[in-house]
Amino acid sequence: DFWETLSDEMALCVFRWLSKSMLVRCARVCKRFYRLSLDETLWRRIDLSNKTLRPGVVGTVLDRGAAVVRFAKTEVAHPNSSFNQYPRLSKLQYLDLSMAVVSPQGLEEILATCQLLRKLSLENCHINDSVCGYIGQNRNLEVLNLCMCEGLTENGLVPICNNLQSLDALNVGWTEMSRGAVVYLVICLPQCLTKLNLSGCRETLLDEDVEQLCGSCPGLKELDLSDCTLLTHAAVDFIRTQLGSLEYIALSRCYHIMPSCLPLFSNLKSLLALDVFGMLKEAVLLQLKEVMPGIEINKFPFSSIARPTTGIRRTSIWGLRVRDSVP
Repeated sequence: DFWETLSDEMALCVFRWLSKSMLVRCARVCKRFYRLSLDETLWRRIDLSNKTLRPGVVGTVLDRGAAVVRFAKTEVAHPNSSFNQYPRLSKLQYLDLSMAVVSPQGLEEILATCQLLRKLSLENCHINDSVCGYIGQNRNLEVLNLCMCEGLTENGLVPICNNLQSLDALNVGWTEMSRGAVVYLVICLPQCLTKLNLSGCRETLLDEDVEQLCGSCPGLKELDLSDCTLLTHAAVDFIRTQLGSLEYIALSRCYHIMPSCLPLFSNLKSLLALDVFGMLKEAVLLQLKEVMPGIEINKFPFSSIARPTTGIRRTSIWGLRVRDSVP
């Protein structure tokens, strides 16, 4: 038997060239193949996006030591049965559940096993306060995407704002937060934050909140306040005078901000891009580009803040490959 002449290390070098589906098939060959196919080095990166997963699959993936996992647009069955025999913590560090069909209870059971997450996306998922509590136990979390999530409350923001003191990028756009939740957020955000998306707060974000936000996070480099329709020129003044490191600002469809205020952003020496979609006619837009020649106007129609994938590439999350590379 040729395989008996190979050490486990050499056999694993061969197994690393196999797809995940082929590894599952190899596990049925013999006891040695079964043991080798479960080696954690073979399961660190997994892409199960656009799938329908049976109960038990999520628990199996985590039990094999996966660190980078993509479940985007995946239908995840309620994983009660998956975790009955899964008491230990997972090794997950990067998890993408964007647009996944998963219940809040399912999210609770997945996130309850996670304390090492560095980047997490739950875009368009339904969450609750318990889910937010489990997010807060990942104290080294750097990137959190909750864009379009339902169920984000003031109580849910408490563990996120208080525990995640290493947070660098946060997206809570279009989460329909209450007025109280918005006020709490802008006061309690960690000072280390450099990228923030608060778009879609149409009736809940005011000029004084922007002033508080600038004081809480003076190092912001990217800020998206699109569709915050109650903001006025006062918000522009707070941003340009207090955020000296700002490189990107989005104020698309903030209709109460007069176009004459926008050239004031030229005073921000660090500013590279400004998005004001839906606010200016073509002639006025051309004039603005002439007045602000060193700043790109209306280049990014969609925010990339905290999102795991941007553009047309779908083989990686946050720049980390998740799909197999098979010759």
